[in-house]
Amino acid sequence: MESPPDKVVLVGDVGVGKTTLFMRFRTGEFVENTAHNPRLGEFHKSWNKGSDKVSLTLFDTAGIERHMSTIPPTYFRWSKVIMLVYSLDDSDTFDSLTNWADNAIGARAGRSQSDVITVLVGNKLDLEDDRQVSPARARQYAENNDISEDMIFEVSALDGSGVQEMFDAVAVRVKPEGERKKPTNTNTKKGACCA
Repeated sequence: MESPPDKVVLVGDVGVGKTTLFMRFRTGEFVENTAHNPRLGEFHKSWNKGSDKVSLTLFDTAGIERHMSTIPPTYFRWSKVIMLVYSLDDSDTFDSLTNWADNAIGARAGRSQSDVITVLVGNKLDLEDDRQVSPARARQYAENNDISEDMIFEVSALDGSGVQEMFDAVAVRVKPEGERKKPTNTNTKKGACCA
């Protein structure tokens, strides 16, 4: 039986560019008008990792957090990768990451903390002149929250800078399908139907 793809979730404040990152990942292009998609988005992609294959399914809220005080716990359930997204030109979005991380980590039933890859993503690198969050501040946050240094990224969904490299790095950190535990069927008895 084939293992399901690993679940990747994007979290962060409204307006940080989660949906544009999702669409950049999905289409390879910048999609300007993402505000009119009222449903959750999902996209599956596979990478070859040597002779193995890594499969990820990226989930996007598509703005649901605009209408709800919190994102439903089911969004985070079984997440392998949590991408904490903030805007490099808005320090308030960076300051709220702890709340997003607490919500995501608290809601992802079924995985131990050590089994989850946390990624810190500063989006809107194209707005460098308006930067409010320094790389040093991001590194300090990562260090304080046990985020690996190789999982800190600054990207631009607008021009694509660093986006593919970020997802490639995440794919490298995820176990290939052949190394994952496969679901097993413990019910081996065959019984007769009721008479």
